[in-house]
Amino acid sequence: MSPAEDNVKTQDFVAELLMGHKGAAVIVPFDPGAVWGTRPVEHGVLPWRTGHLVRGFVNGVPFEGWIGQRWGRFFLLVDEQLQRNAGAGIGDMLQVVVEPRTAEKSAEKNAPKRAPKKAAKRATKAGPRRRVDRTR
Repeated sequence: MSPAEDNVKTQDFVAELLMGHKGAAVIVPFDPGAVWGTRPVEHGVLPWRTGHLVRGFVNGVPFEGWIGQRWGRFFLLVDEQLQRNAGAGIGDMLQVVVEPRTAEKSAEKNAPKRAPKKAAKRATKAGPRRRVDRTR
């Protein structure tokens, strides 16, 4: 892919950092599917939600994340670590640059860690859980 093609995929915007019920986020002013021609995928952050996998910068700080959709609007979560690194707080205007990324990279990063075999065996030796009667 040539640098000119790559620039077409990069989107930049300024948005206010808002507090939502899933944490801090910015409203994304475009539809990633329409602009990039991508489909939302399961991303592992909120397993019941799908989103467009992205990478980019918030106030010049690199990150990887996803753009989700709710109530007809697209949003990008900005976790506490990214807020600290970007020197941002709720109500601040943030410079955001995003581009799509592939699911393969995300799958490696978000793959669940396998428990050691010994730990798995110990868990099965513990036997069934007893049910506690709390009606008394």
